[in-house]
Amino acid sequence: MLNRRTLRIKAVQSLYAYHQCKNANYELAMDDIKEIFSPDLNSMEAQNHGVLKCNKIAALILFKGKFGDSTDKIPDAKEKIDAAIKKVAVDKIKEERRAEADLKAKEAAENMVEEEVAEEPKSEVDNSEEHEVEVKEEVEIEIEEEIIVDVAEEVVVNFENVESVAEDAFETYHKNNKKDFNFIQKEMLSAAEKIINSYEMIMALLIKFADLASGEFSNNPEKYRNTNLHKNQIVAALKSEETFDDYNWNAHQQDVVLWYKSVLIKTEEFESYQKLTAPSLEDDRKIISHIVKKVIFKNELIKSLLEEKDIRWQENKDIVKSMVTRTLKSIEKVGEKWELEVSLLSYDWEEDKAFFKDLFTLSVKSDEDFEQKIAEKTKNWDVNRLAIIDKAILKMALCEMINFPSIPVKVSINEYIEVSKKYSTPKSKQFINGLLDVMATELTESGVIKKSGRGLIDNK
Repeated sequence: MLNRRTLRIKAVQSLYAYHQCKNANYELAMDDIKEIFSPDLNSMEAQNHGVLKCNKIAALILFKGKFGDSTDKIPDAKEKIDAAIKKVAVDKIKEERRAEADLKAKEAAENMVEEEVAEEPKSEVDNSEEHEVEVKEEVEIEIEEEIIVDVAEEVVVNFENVESVAEDAFETYHKNNKKDFNFIQKEMLSAAEKIINSYEMIMALLIKFADLASGEFSNNPEKYRNTNLHKNQIVAALKSEETFDDYNWNAHQQDVVLWYKSVLIKTEEFESYQKLTAPSLEDDRKIISHIVKKVIFKNELIKSLLEEKDIRWQENKDIVKSMVTRTLKSIEKVGEKWELEVSLLSYDWEEDKAFFKDLFTLSVKSDEDFEQKIAEKTKNWDVNRLAIIDKAILKMALCEMINFPSIPVKVSINEYIEVSKKYSTPKSKQFINGLLDVMATELTESGVIKKSGRGLIDNK
């Protein structure tokens, strides 16, 4: 059965996934900008690589500057853009013009030498290098005066396009974030509800194994027949519950027969059970429990199919196992009728589902606010160097303390410490405990955290 701690864990995992998606979307937006201002290798027209590079840098600076108080903000964007333009201009076009200057200087030097040779045919002094240097210095002065102006003018002409590219990248970034948020929210709710499907699948599989125990599926029934399992009282009780008829294993008939023939009937427990003359209810319960624990949840072939049906099977299997075990233990015969407790996803799934959904949604909605609150309390730390999972745990704990007035602060802190023990680094427990304790005290005193009803318990 799903409890609130399990839901918190799943919500933290979803928030972690969302943060990873945001980081990926940020990098994709940056890559898109770089691609737009990359030289077109297939173009037949001349391209000014220096201007393209300037526009790329300008667009990236403008894009980063749109992230408010994030660590990527560049407050003096225009100054940085101007500096970038000048640097690229000097680096790129200077190189091109120097090449031209070298050629002109060499030609001028050669002409001057030829003239000197014509006037003084007996001179043996070669002044070509000296003349070349003089010409290059003159051209260098012209470059310094003109180069930045030329490039800056062309970039300014295209600056509206630069701003448009940065704006488009920013909009695409947020659209992708929204798309990922909707997908993750939908998937996390669907994945949680699949737990009940897995539970019903396993109950139906027990019934299927008992049906195969008649041996009728084979040309040699006696080889595979187990009358005790076919008439098992626990299975009879499961058959009386319509819930377990919802899943049909016929689509996997060959798989189930293979599991029965090659796995189930070859266990020592199965052979011993088969030899019993008149098995009791507890004997029947014992063999079914063995099939669940040692066959269904242990065999790799069966596990593979269960993982195919539920991608979170490894994470959910313990919950499903406890639900199955609970039902098997509850089976009793009262008069002529079987009584059993069908496990529920939770005692009140609609309420828990709302808690689960709101916890994730409100954490995402207040992400920037929580980021700032954490940064203020970790001034000696670079908040970007905190493990992403630690930040997700801290943000969700803050969300719960602030937005769920009926949950005591101490309960929230203890729950997220437990989450950190299982999913974060060894030292995270103390760090998260200390930080949440300080922040909870300050937020309560400032009135940001307000508790009522059960939420007031143990808050003093």
